[in-house]
Amino acid sequence: MKPIDELSNTEKAKLLFQLFPNEIPAFIDFLSAMCETMLENQEQEKAAWTYGFITFDFWRSLIVQAQQHITKYGAGLKLNERLFSEVLFEGYAAMFTVHCLIIATTVKKHPNKKFSQTIDLLFNP
Repeated sequence: MKPIDELSNTEKAKLLFQLFPNEIPAFIDFLSAMCETMLENQEQEKAAWTYGFITFDFWRSLIVQAQQHITKYGAGLKLNERLFSEVLFEGYAAMFTVHCLIIATTVKKHPNKKFSQTIDLLFNP
């Protein structure tokens, strides 16, 4: 196994799936709900947007892409580590997915402390 700082987001996601397969379905449901909420409130989100390094339109495109993947692959994302990691954590798609992981485990106070700590270890810079 590579050192943690040499793992790609896809490799980290695969490891997360392997360690916590029972947590993945609830996370996919959370990710789907985040997509819906952010798209329903996109005018408010756009007005409040303060992240200068990327535009709101680019962020919105990541949300739409995540939602399309959830619709297309459905339960497969919850059951298949390769699909989960390669679809949701490849390239720019990882930006929104990692954001949602961090929200799910910090703001929402995920009940599985070890899952939260692992996400912090793997994905928080």
